[in-house]
Amino acid sequence: MGRLHIASLLQPTALALGIGANEKGMNTQTNQSSIAPGELHEVCMTLTPREQLRYAFTGSGKLSFNIHYHADNNVYFPVPERLTSGAKDSFTPASRQDYCLMWTNPGSDPVELHLEYEKRIGAEQSNKAN
Repeated sequence: MGRLHIASLLQPTALALGIGANEKGMNTQTNQSSIAPGELHEVCMTLTPREQLRYAFTGSGKLSFNIHYHADNNVYFPVPERLTSGAKDSFTPASRQDYCLMWTNPGSDPVELHLEYEKRIGAEQSNKAN
């Protein structure tokens, strides 16, 4: 799997993972992928400090997950890599960057991934890495 940019995402749907109420100005996006052993999947978007990314995902098995960005020939991980089969969290960036949510399958079987996320404007500064 490769990088998936926000412009190529599926149509918004109901909040099956319950990341929030359907409030005015909210645009929940969904993404589903089958990640083969040793492969990765990314969903990337530009975020500013005024925005909060709310996300929820489930996997049919364990995946290595992080949120990262590239700058000055380096990779930075504001949400460090961790092994998990799901999460429901939010992220507010400290600076404007192109951020990527990334999942890697370290196992020997394919893992089905289901993601829902939304960008909120005027977010409070409240990063949660866990």
